[in-house]
Amino acid sequence: MRPKCWVVVWMLMVLGLIACGQGAPAAPAAKPVEGLRIEKKTEVLKREDKEAEVHYPVFSGLPPAILKELQASAGLKAGTGSSLEEWKAEFEESWWLTGIDYEVTYNRHDLLCLTYSIDGMGAYPSTSTKDLAADLKTGRRLAAKDLFKPASLQELAAKVDRLRAAAVEKALHENRLSHKENPDPYWTEEDVVVAM
Repeated sequence: MRPKCWVVVWMLMVLGLIACGQGAPAAPAAKPVEGLRIEKKTEVLKREDKEAEVHYPVFSGLPPAILKELQASAGLKAGTGSSLEEWKAEFEESWWLTGIDYEVTYNRHDLLCLTYSIDGMGAYPSTSTKDLAADLKTGRRLAAKDLFKPASLQELAAKVDRLRAAAVEKALHENRLSHKENPDPYWTEEDVVVAM
């Protein structure tokens, strides 16, 4: 995993601990929300010798009003910024897209979290990700203000700053060690800080 990814994982873990009041719940793990079914649909986009697979969720098993809201707040368009039809049109125009997928990262306590990833290839390979959280009681998408106690935001920001500073220092240290072994005149410490 790239250094930035580890920083994000640690930040999310710290955020979760702060949001939960400084500790993991003592209660046994909750079961996934009963009734909710998530079907992974796949659409293969083709044009001449180019192909891209688009995977997206279709939700069922909840009341219709909640499903409609959930599909709008956590479906393909919410997770990628474009609908399937829009991705098809873009694929016809640019061929940049190589694939879209999603992963269910949390499905407990009436919360559903998904991580979408979009892969493409232009001059070089590119991947972007987006995380979503939805309330399964309403289907509504949750924002940070819905997930964190307002009083904890200042402490949260300080912890994230400390984690980022530690990650930058680690990357600088690794760069110094690597540079001693294999000098690279084009890579400087400033490059590492900018990359973080």
